[in-house]
Amino acid sequence: MLNNVRNILSGPTLFFIVAACALPFVFLGTSSLGTIFGQNYGDVNGMKVTEQDIQIASNIVASNFRDNFGDDFDMSLVDEDIQINALKNEIVSSKISLSLASKLGLINNYEQRQTKKDIIRNPNFSIDGQFNEDRFEAFINANGFSKSSYIDIATSLNITSKLMSTLSTTFITESEINDFVKYLEKSSDIVFIRTDLDAISSNLVFTEDDLYDFYNQNKSNYYSGESRSINYILLNKQNYADEIFIPENYYEESYESYLAQIDNAVQKRISHIMIEKSKYKDPNQPLNLINEIKNNLNNGSSFSSLAEEFSDDLLTAEIGGDLDFYADDLFPQEFGDAIALLDVNQVSDIVELEESYHLIKVTEVYKDEIKTFNEMKTVFENDILENESLALMFEDYDEVLDIIANNEGIQSIANYLNTSTLKSDLLEFNDFDLPIIKEIKDRVFSNEKFGSEIIDDNIVVYEVVEIRESQQLDYENVSNLVKSDFTTYKSNEEIEKLKLDLASISSDDYMVIQNKYNFISGDAYKDIKGNSSLLPQEVVFNVSQMKVGESRLIETDDGIYHLTVNNITLPNASYVSEVKEEYTEFANTQSRSGIIDLLNDQLYTNARINVNIGAAN
Repeated sequence: MLNNVRNILSGPTLFFIVAACALPFVFLGTSSLGTIFGQNYGDVNGMKVTEQDIQIASNIVASNFRDNFGDDFDMSLVDEDIQINALKNEIVSSKISLSLASKLGLINNYEQRQTKKDIIRNPNFSIDGQFNEDRFEAFINANGFSKSSYIDIATSLNITSKLMSTLSTTFITESEINDFVKYLEKSSDIVFIRTDLDAISSNLVFTEDDLYDFYNQNKSNYYSGESRSINYILLNKQNYADEIFIPENYYEESYESYLAQIDNAVQKRISHIMIEKSKYKDPNQPLNLINEIKNNLNNGSSFSSLAEEFSDDLLTAEIGGDLDFYADDLFPQEFGDAIALLDVNQVSDIVELEESYHLIKVTEVYKDEIKTFNEMKTVFENDILENESLALMFEDYDEVLDIIANNEGIQSIANYLNTSTLKSDLLEFNDFDLPIIKEIKDRVFSNEKFGSEIIDDNIVVYEVVEIRESQQLDYENVSNLVKSDFTTYKSNEEIEKLKLDLASISSDDYMVIQNKYNFISGDAYKDIKGNSSLLPQEVVFNVSQMKVGESRLIETDDGIYHLTVNNITLPNASYVSEVKEEYTEFANTQSRSGIIDLLNDQLYTNARINVNIGAAN
């Protein structure tokens, strides 16, 4: 388990490096890992291990355990030493990767801008699909981060991921690709014999006495299952449709409500420029700046350009201040009041919040297409029938439960519901396939002989009226099953004998074997490649691994093969050159796992590790 956590280039650890910008460092609320350590955390390659490193690694380790053992896994059940070792390996892995990325100059402004964009797209920082800055700040502040520190850490983890991905795909040489092509494109000439398994069964000779003896020796296999018969009631919500009264003016009032909802559902996409008050010692400075920006907008300056130049919102400044579509529950009331007065491409007056000033621009307006009264009338009718029918059905169901609690019997329920009961045949568990009722067959075959349930908007009531216990089945009633079982048993016996016979032969014996068994045939194929469809996949794979003169016995669903490779032909240089490009990416993929192991060993071997993480005294 700890080896998997230690591997910085594959498995769960790689996933969290890649996903660093897509997840708020998981934030699983795991405290058991973060509270069992001392305060002197040490360093890796000269980089100090901080409390934030501990927090991030703790969440990744906890998430890895849950990936392996389920979402309900309790970290407190993990031995403290295992937790410490897993955490230490995670920290060392991340620091080694970051050290290498730093030496190569990969930590730069471009990567930081990419991280900001990823944060905005992150669903964990969104409400109803829209980025929410308050949610973002609440998350990071609750976990000890500022905006800038979170962005720095997320950028570092993202860069190390890209570095390792690049390293793991660029080390294969042209010579290695050539060898790869030769291996996959080589062809083999084979001779083989094949045992027809179906023919073994059909060639068996046995008597009725053999079958009867087999039945007597295995009587415990031939018992019927317990069978049960029930009386039942099945009511659907459609049974109540005729009882529904549609009020006068219902359709007209519903349509008016629909039109009001459409008007209230107009969506406006907005951008903003934010000036943060706390950045300035003089309280007049931020107000003067936002007024200056407003004047520039009035004089025709670009909102997007001014947002990029002046906005203190780190997450939106570089994308023109875009906040996506406005929603009442995502933004302050002051935003809503200002936006209500704006049409597309209009800019608000200055909006003052407790800690900042804002200018808001509506960049897009979306409104649903209004349907006609006749188009909506069917919708309204279906709604009232659906809701009222379900309400009546649930009222009846409550009464049904009371009758069952009083153990008054299914006929009392039928009388109350003004319906009749139905009766099933005697059915075993595996044959219990009554429509809808089959969903509760576990209850029918339990000790609960009388019960009810709602299944897919149906009331189901049942009462077990007859039980027939499991019984020994006479030979006459199971003769076909006995024959099938006997045939399988004897066929397996013959196959095992045959495998012993074939284990020590060579291709020189193929003709003798074919003459001995009428269910064995032989053949010879030339130029069998790794993608051949002439033979089962297991056989083709074995052929690709075999040397000239080698023989193997191979079992498949299609039969038992004994084959020998007589010749192997490698593709010539001209053909290799022709198809090499097609194999390059495939070769890179196949070699990646080996390269990853090598890189991992080298990074760990050369690293300077001084991590002091241990249990508190």
